[in-house]
Amino acid sequence: MSGSILDLFKFGTEFAKGQFPRKVKIAVVNEGGPQPDIEFIINVAENRGFTMELFNDVDEAWRWLQQ
Repeated sequence: MSGSILDLFKFGTEFAKGQFPRKVKIAVVNEGGPQPDIEFIINVAENRGFTMELFNDVDEAWRWLQQ
């Protein structure tokens, strides 16, 4: 994902306005290594009350979700 900081901020803000309950944990899996854009979006959503984490591995994400 690529875009201006404002575009990424708007995406994170709009995600937070969605119908997701705040108590749900959301795992984002990116097997391609660090992605500042994705990390920024997660930060924006977390600042709005979501519990999100970025993972490089699906199995690791599943373990985190099941905690």
